[in-house]
Amino acid sequence: MTKWEYCKIVQPVSRADGPPSEATLWFLGATQDETRTMYSSKPDNELARLGAEGWEMVSHTQVWGVMKGGTAGTVVPAPVLQVYYLKRPFQR
Repeated sequence: MTKWEYCKIVQPVSRADGPPSEATLWFLGATQDETRTMYSSKPDNELARLGAEGWEMVSHTQVWGVMKGGTAGTVVPAPVLQVYYLKRPFQR
């Protein structure tokens, strides 16, 4: 039976009040000790690098919120995060 390891990239989307925070790459382990994070301002480069290392994207999600925009401070729905989930066969 194949065992899998997982990671996710959490990418904040541009904000109206300034540039977004850096993307975070989370390697998800079976225990807290195996979980680690990395930071990158270029999630597209991270996706390409992970693909070259054998990771496959299994899901992409946009998290929506509300932002002030337009005239008179109107509130509009907008994506605030993009989350990419990847997996690869466990190699140890």
